Amino acid sequence: MPLYSCPDFAPDVVAKRVLWLAFQAAQAVGMGIWHAGEAARQTEASLWNHLQPVYKSGGNCAIYTDYVFGRQMKTTVLFQIEKHEIAVEPAIPRADYQSWCVKYPTSEELVSAAIKELTEQYRLRRSELADHQFNQDQAQEAKERLESTLNSENHPT
Repeated sequence: MPLYSCPDFAPDVVAKRVLWLAFQAAQAVGMGIWHAGEAARQTEASLWNHLQPVYKSGGNCAIYTDYVFGRQMKTTVLFQIEKHEIAVEPAIPRADYQSWCVKYPTSEELVSAAIKELTEQYRLRRSELADHQFNQDQAQEAKERLESTLNSENHPT
């Protein structure tokens, strides 16, 4: 079972995104169509809460999926909190069991896609925060200029 390192993000955050991407890529199969009605209403957070990670001793965690809201996943995600590692089984998914493999042919591609999305999301948030700080700085400078102008008009020298 290949382990993937995720040093920039907590492994449970990566696991959550891995499961979300797999869920989005998975299809309702067979009798799963009768249970797929709730799938469209799911969010990344609600899916994570539904799947209930199993926390084991030593910081080891596991999530086991079969059919999730009618979508065929049959995937296990293992992660180690302290070591910042994650594993997805099977490493080479089969279309007749892991329907998400049409979009992500290997677990490595699935994990890479999750880390890429999280990295982009993080960069975007940092950029938004920097823009917000820049706007606050500009507003403060404008306020100080206005106060200075008003003070000089009220108190001519």
